[in-house]
Amino acid sequence: MLWWKMFMRKRNSPVNNNQSYLWLDRWAARWNRAVLASCSRLQKKITRVPLLYQKMILTCFFLSGLAVCIYIGFSGMGARRGALFKIDAIRHPAYVLPVRAGAGPVQRAESPASNAGIKELRKYLDSLSSTAEGKLLLDSLRKSRPSLYDSLIYTDRYFQLQ
Repeated sequence: MLWWKMFMRKRNSPVNNNQSYLWLDRWAARWNRAVLASCSRLQKKITRVPLLYQKMILTCFFLSGLAVCIYIGFSGMGARRGALFKIDAIRHPAYVLPVRAGAGPVQRAESPASNAGIKELRKYLDSLSSTAEGKLLLDSLRKSRPSLYDSLIYTDRYFQLQ
């Protein structure tokens, strides 16, 4: 308890001629009294409880915190089983996003390799119907973005006409 006596001992603060830190000293002394009073009240209440119960309360507190962390970790922050494969509606449409400087108008394909990405996307969407999770993803895609399939059909026709 030597540190407590040294802490409680009045200190000789350096003299400040401008008195700029006077309000800070008063504020710190007031908060110091309030904190010491609340700590002493809490200490009186805790000393009434036996040591075994104190250990039990502390253990229960930390175990409940651990249980909450494990629950949040395993539940995926509230995600459900089907929500992992669900596509939501468009939150940031293209007309709201800023226009990039290098973006130009859509140009006709010069070679079959230029529309290979669209064909790969079409094959991927067709292959999704083979699994249950793929069907769930495909259904949510059709519900949230129904014009995606129409645009794929139109781009396929556009590139086939060349």
